Amino acid sequence: MPLQNPSRPMSVLIVCADQNEGAILRLGLVDALGPNLQCVEVFDDVKQGFSYFEKHHPDVVLALGLKSAYSEALTIRIRKHDAGRHTGVIILAPVTENFDRLAEDNFFAGADDVAFASMSTMILRSKIVTVFNLKMATDNLRSAVHKLHKMTLTDELTGLSNMRGFLKKFEQSLELNKLRGVSVVMMDLDHFKKVNDTMNHMVGSFLIKSVGQLLANSPLFGPDDYAARYGGDEFIFVTHGGTARSQIGLIDQIRKQICGSSFEFQGYKIKVTSSLGFCWVESGFCGKPENIVKAADAMLYRSKERGRNRVSGFQIPADGCIESFPDQYSIEPLFLQKKAS
Repeated sequence: MPLQNPSRPMSVLIVCADQNEGAILRLGLVDALGPNLQCVEVFDDVKQGFSYFEKHHPDVVLALGLKSAYSEALTIRIRKHDAGRHTGVIILAPVTENFDRLAEDNFFAGADDVAFASMSTMILRSKIVTVFNLKMATDNLRSAVHKLHKMTLTDELTGLSNMRGFLKKFEQSLELNKLRGVSVVMMDLDHFKKVNDTMNHMVGSFLIKSVGQLLANSPLFGPDDYAARYGGDEFIFVTHGGTARSQIGLIDQIRKQICGSSFEFQGYKIKVTSSLGFCWVESGFCGKPENIVKAADAMLYRSKERGRNRVSGFQIPADGCIESFPDQYSIEPLFLQKKAS
């Protein structure tokens, strides 16, 4: 198979033991790669070379004439810093009786190629282009895997997390709960079936999408808060911090935001209300995570039973001990109610 030309000009970093050798190699690469070379920098100090790498992320790094320990250390640091990208690393070493051991150690450290420093510039050119093409293929594959992973965690209609994505974030929220309270909120749109029945399902889908976008862009959410589509016209979201009393006010503002919005599609002007139920747990919650969601779901149905377009809530103590949802622990809109037992 013929060598494929680079898809774009490359940037190259040379880290060498001798500045003169590095300068000679640089001139050879400029001549051999021509327009396929964007830039090439030379450093005869490993620390300085890596500092340049951190700032500029060159496509290919050439380690020329370094002791094996230095080239290994450089490669290991590059691989740790690579994250979502791949940097081509080629080790150029002199022909000695220790070459095989050096090659083995550097391949183990993560080098893409180990070759003789005495090879011709044209052969080195072929190696650099091959490593660069490998870099591009690896980066494209990583990008595709990342997009696919994101798709598995995202609801296609609303762009919010799906339940798989929600549960993953919820684990992080429970970690944050060691320091502050957490609320789980269940919400659905009131009489949503009438939208599909009296208009059409496209309008219904548009409404779900619009409410999802409203939640995603709501200024009422803090930096750690997030929403997900539970399914159908149901949503679930998590808020952090505060108290049960402060959270009921925040959640009721979200209800008002939805109630006060108007959505237009295909000549229809749609207004909708929502019912919400939430469960607030104190910091240090040590009960079962599923009980928080179950309690929020129970409170959602309480809101619907009491006339819809309202918020009901429940507070679980830090020890997580609950057997039912008694009225004395229910939280109604804008005030915390606790009846005498």
